Amino acid sequence: MNDNKVKGKRGAQPPPNQPVIWTTAHQSALEKLIIGCLIDLPLMAYPEPNSPYVQHTDASESGLGAVLYQEQNRKLRVIAYGSRALTAAEKNYHIHSGKLEFLAMKWAICKQFRDYLYYAPSFVVFTDNNPLTYVLSTAKLNVYQDYGG
Repeated sequence: MNDNKVKGKRGAQPPPNQPVIWTTAHQSALEKLIIGCLIDLPLMAYPEPNSPYVQHTDASESGLGAVLYQEQNRKLRVIAYGSRALTAAEKNYHIHSGKLEFLAMKWAICKQFRDYLYYAPSFVVFTDNNPLTYVLSTAKLNVYQDYGG
């Protein structure tokens, strides 16, 4: 195979069997990342109880996730994170992905972030709309009707 093609696919990475030599440039880049992104900048903010919240939720076939934000100083700041694995029974919900999205929203509002949202003046939830539209427009998701003949 042509060396140019290999370089094009792998970019600046050395081949997997070649040891990496750690240089001062590598160390400098790592320290810049740690100081600039992990230490100096506040990753999370303290909640302001009288301000509205914004919640983002999502679900997958293995778990639920949510992030609670507030707008502070004209920026959305993270107040809290939440995630959990699905139970064995909940893993069967993948047949109707809307159930998982609805479960993520219900879990985040009623359990994970309840203490923040209970007395909040208002909050907005962002989630996948298409599955929730399906859930809200379908009365009986698990009932199969036999029309017989």
